[in-house]
Amino acid sequence: MTPSLLFSSSLNTFCTMKTKAILLCLAVVLGACTKTTQDGRTNVTSVEGVLLDASNRKPIVNGKIILLSSFFDEPDFFHGRGYGVRNTLTTDENGRFYYSFKHSEDTVYTMAAEAHMYFDNMNSGDGAKYPQGRATGRATVDKGYQNLYTKISNGKDISQTERGIMTHPEVRLAPMGWILFEIENIPPAYSNDVLKIGGEGSHGQLEVFSGDYVNTTYVRGPINAGRFVNIGYNVTSNSQFTYFNDSIFSVPGDTTIYELKY
Repeated sequence: MTPSLLFSSSLNTFCTMKTKAILLCLAVVLGACTKTTQDGRTNVTSVEGVLLDASNRKPIVNGKIILLSSFFDEPDFFHGRGYGVRNTLTTDENGRFYYSFKHSEDTVYTMAAEAHMYFDNMNSGDGAKYPQGRATGRATVDKGYQNLYTKISNGKDISQTERGIMTHPEVRLAPMGWILFEIENIPPAYSNDVLKIGGEGSHGQLEVFSGDYVNTTYVRGPINAGRFVNIGYNVTSNSQFTYFNDSIFSVPGDTTIYELKY
């Protein structure tokens, strides 16, 4: 064999060994990115879902998804721990979001959402009722795990992989709206007439208007819009008390006018 052919053969062998070595190192590095503990849990959790308008189930574009984290020993007003912002995501044109992160075993994770002209869901409880489901509260995020279990139907072992579980993969926010009351005391009117307005958004505090020549406006909100809201009010006139109960559809992201003549 000529020296040039011998050199070429040796070079090819070296390059092949080098390539294998690189691939082996890459496999080791990638394998180290996702570790599996003795109980089957991995150290990587992925969360994905969709952000929707609770009133019509349309996707909310450019909404903000907030991943919160807390150590077990940090104080919290309601649940014994306080949360700090770990990361913030923005929903795409379909309202969808995705995020993958390495979790810590001593940390609790939760997910909240907010968007322009919507109520956020930083509270853990569910929100306002809508025909197609309630607005959702803050979602907990369970850690990803790998589990080998026996399928009951056929007795075969199944390998199951969970990348992370959100209690609300479908996040629904309530849209904001306002009610503009156009108030007028029509004849016969008396100086001791009293109007008290309660209902949706009053939070138990009645708005009071007194006198015989009341002609004014009053704005209530923001309230949970995109649905019919209750309007309750009572009138005391000429020593007679009358209670009225009504409802009106509150337009999302807008002010709805309610004429109140008494």
